[in-house]
Amino acid sequence: MESIEAFLLRPSPALADTLLSRLSFPDIARFCKSSKLKGSELLDNLSKFNKLDIINDFGIEEIFSLLQSPHLRITLINCLSTQDVQELFSHQFILTMLNFISQEDLGCAISAKNFIVRKLNRSFLNDEVLQSIKKLMESGDSTIQLRYIELAIEAGNKDPEVFTALANIGVYEAAIDMFTSEDLLSRLASIEVVAELGNSEQGCKVLLKEKVRNMIRESVEDDYNDIYTRAKLLLLACKIYSYTGNAELFQGKFWNIVEMALRSTDDTMVNNGLTGISIIASRPIGASLIADRAEIIAAFARLQTSANINSKTGFYLVFAEIASHSDEESIRKILSSIWWTDPILRELSAPFQEILVSILKAVKGFLRFPYIVQQLYSQPKFAEFMLKRTMHDGPELVYLRYEINQKATQLELDDLLKDKLNDYVREGVYPQNSGFIEEAITNAK
Repeated sequence: MESIEAFLLRPSPALADTLLSRLSFPDIARFCKSSKLKGSELLDNLSKFNKLDIINDFGIEEIFSLLQSPHLRITLINCLSTQDVQELFSHQFILTMLNFISQEDLGCAISAKNFIVRKLNRSFLNDEVLQSIKKLMESGDSTIQLRYIELAIEAGNKDPEVFTALANIGVYEAAIDMFTSEDLLSRLASIEVVAELGNSEQGCKVLLKEKVRNMIRESVEDDYNDIYTRAKLLLLACKIYSYTGNAELFQGKFWNIVEMALRSTDDTMVNNGLTGISIIASRPIGASLIADRAEIIAAFARLQTSANINSKTGFYLVFAEIASHSDEESIRKILSSIWWTDPILRELSAPFQEILVSILKAVKGFLRFPYIVQQLYSQPKFAEFMLKRTMHDGPELVYLRYEINQKATQLELDDLLKDKLNDYVREGVYPQNSGFIEEAITNAK
C-alpha cells in the first residue's frame, strides 16, 4: 500500500497512474472500505484526475458494497454525479439513494437528493420508488418530510411526468398542509420549499389552487398569527405574482404586512419586506403597484439612512431591481417621494465597499432614465467619485464604475466632465500606464 500513501501525500496524475499500475480495483475498493480516514480521500483524488470510470472499474455490485460504508457515501455519490450512470440508475439504486436522504448525515442526504434530481430518468416512475417516497415521508419527522418534499419539487419541476406521478401520491398536498404545522420552523421551511414550485409551469398550477390562496389570505388577515409565518406567506404571494402575474393576493392586509416588515427592527423581517418588494418589481407592472402605495415608499425610503448596513445595502439593491424594470411614470412617482441624492453623496466617502457597490448597481439600473443619472453626475462629489481610481477598490466596484462611466459618455453632461469621462473610458478598466490615481480633479464644480 506504499503507492497509496505516496499518492495521498502528493496527489498528481503521474502518481495516480503509478498507483493504478500496481493495484487492482478490487484492492483499491478493499482499502477504501477499510480506511475511514483515507478511503474517501483516495476516491476523491482519483476521480479529480479523471482516473476512474467508476461503473466499469468497480462494477455495479461493488458500488452497492462501497455505499454501505458511511464514510465513502458522499465522495462516491459526488464522483458518480460527474459520470454517465444510466446503466446504474435503476429503481433499486434510486431506493438506496432515497434511504440516504433520511440519514442523520445532512451532507449525505443533500448529495443523494441532488444526485437523484441530476440523473433523473424513467426509473423514478417505478411504483416501488413512488410508494417508498410516500412511506418515508409519512414515517419521518418534519425535517425528514421536508427533505423528500424538496426532492419531489425539484424532480417534479424538471419533468412534468414525474410531477404528475408525485402529485398522484399526495406529496405536494402534504407539503402545503405543513403550512399549518404546530412547529414554527417547519411552517417557515415548508413555505420556503413550496415556493420553488413556481419554477415550472406545472408547479405554478399548484400554487394557484384555491387551497393555497385561501391559506395565504387567511394567514395574512389573521392578526393572531405569528408575524414570521405571515411574512413568509407574504413572500409566497409575491412569488406567485412573479411567476404568474396574478396579483389577487395583494389585497386586505397584504400591504400592511409589507410595511410592518420594512419598519421592523428585526433584520429577518426587514429582509423579508425588501425581498417582497424586489420580487414584485421583477415584473414590469410591479413597480407601478409599489409606486401607488405611499406608505410602502415611505417605509422603504427610511432604510436608505438606516444605521444597519444590511438594510441600507438592501435598499439600494432593491432600488436597482425597481429601476431595471420600472416604467418612467412609476420611477418618477417613487423618486418624488424620496430625498435620495443627499444620502448617496454622503455614502461616497464611506469605507464600506458593499454599500458603494449597491449604490452603483442602483445607478446602473437608472441608466434607463438618463435624466436621473445626469442629475447625479451634476453633483461634483459624485462626478469626482466616478473618476477616482484607488488601490483599495474591489473588482466589482471597479467594473461597475467603468461600465456606468462608459454609458455616461452618451449623456448630456458638462463638456469638461464628458472629456474626463472619455479619458477615463479610453484608459480602460485598469490603466496600464498611469497606475492608480488616488484622487481625480474634475472641473464640474
